[in-house]
Amino acid sequence: MGNKKSKIIQLPLSPENYIRTRVRNLPIGDCYIDKDWEEVKSANILVTRRHSNGNLTIGYYFVDMLLEGLKETDFYFNIDPVLFNNLLNPLDEDEKIDYLKIDYPLIHNIIYGAIDFAWEYDFNPPKEFNLTQNILAEDNDEIEIIDVEFGEDGIPVVLVSKELNQKANIAKLEKTAGKGNFFVYHVKEDGTAYREDFDDNSEDIEYIETSIEDWDETDMADFISGKKKINFESSAKVILSLYIESLNKKDKKEIDNILDNFDKWKIIDDFDDSVNIANAEVELWDILSDKTNDAPSLELLDEINEAIEQFPSSYYFKSLKGMCLEKLCMFKEEKKLALELFESYPGNVTAFCNFIKFSDDKEVIDSFLKDFSNIHNLFPEKEYFTVTEVVHFINVMVKYYLDKKDYNKAVGYAVIFLDFELRGELKKIAEITFFMLFLQIEDKIKEALKFKKIK
Repeated sequence: MGNKKSKIIQLPLSPENYIRTRVRNLPIGDCYIDKDWEEVKSANILVTRRHSNGNLTIGYYFVDMLLEGLKETDFYFNIDPVLFNNLLNPLDEDEKIDYLKIDYPLIHNIIYGAIDFAWEYDFNPPKEFNLTQNILAEDNDEIEIIDVEFGEDGIPVVLVSKELNQKANIAKLEKTAGKGNFFVYHVKEDGTAYREDFDDNSEDIEYIETSIEDWDETDMADFISGKKKINFESSAKVILSLYIESLNKKDKKEIDNILDNFDKWKIIDDFDDSVNIANAEVELWDILSDKTNDAPSLELLDEINEAIEQFPSSYYFKSLKGMCLEKLCMFKEEKKLALELFESYPGNVTAFCNFIKFSDDKEVIDSFLKDFSNIHNLFPEKEYFTVTEVVHFINVMVKYYLDKKDYNKAVGYAVIFLDFELRGELKKIAEITFFMLFLQIEDKIKEALKFKKIK
């Protein structure tokens, strides 16, 4: 009697195995993200793939763009489009998310960009991403690269509230980023927030007291590892000079050209610019400015709005309102105000700088800054510029060239900060700009330091 051939039965794949091995054969469908993701710096993301029967497999990704990267991820397998519509529009208002349909390449850049940013500070995606990453396209050179901001100007941010004390994350950042190299925001019960100053915990920071010429091997190692710091002015001079020292003649000449052009700028002290402002306006602005720096609140916003009504033609109170909105983390309102002020005050330097900060139109930004050489050409009606205007403008130029990955020009403009003895808010702007720059050129600086040590 002949042997019967055994029949091989193909068992259906489990959802997990299907996603692991076959889901990328399905076309990517519609993708969704929170409507206000740019303002809140976090995103609920849905990526769909459509089966031949019309059903959908969906990847869910929750991304923290300020610090931790991809925090949660899950999937829905082969579900009916009607069920997916219920997922997008739940009956319970508390569960509803205002989703916006968006192109896939931006979604890809947000998710993988956030993962890369978080990884620098030792935050890793959840283990479930080993599976749900397959719903995304493969992370390769075929994906269009889109600039997305993580952290605040590239600096990690911790949000602290009653529910989130964040001690573990702060301790991790002190180890990975170093003290002073990240921001801490305290979120109040009314939803507003304020940022700790750079020097809030300065008593906990160890400083190297000697100048770099007198450093020994321990000082060098402590600085390279981030164990110890040097004060802002000293560290800026050391780090920028080390960077410039490492350049070839052509690149050094590029920085020299920036500094030569800067020598042609006509700059005056801020108090010299107040002669045409009424005393009552100056006194009220001083009071509200102090309140904005010390204790920003929704009630203070009302006071500033009253001042705007009292002095409707004045730019200063409208600018102060922008500062207050920023400190309260009301970024959507801050952006709206910045774009309005640029329309109303096109020749105002700080209005221009805030417009550049918030504008999404890269072509317009390039039209202003790509071939920039002299600030007087950009603002031909201005005879001179105040220190405040120059600091804001230099901040814009450094960020612009960092976005372009043109570190030589970014360093060239950062050097200009060292020409001024800055205090208060202007010093904080310079510090933030400098640390943002340092994070991007850090590896090159450390190599230069090691080389100097070897020599």
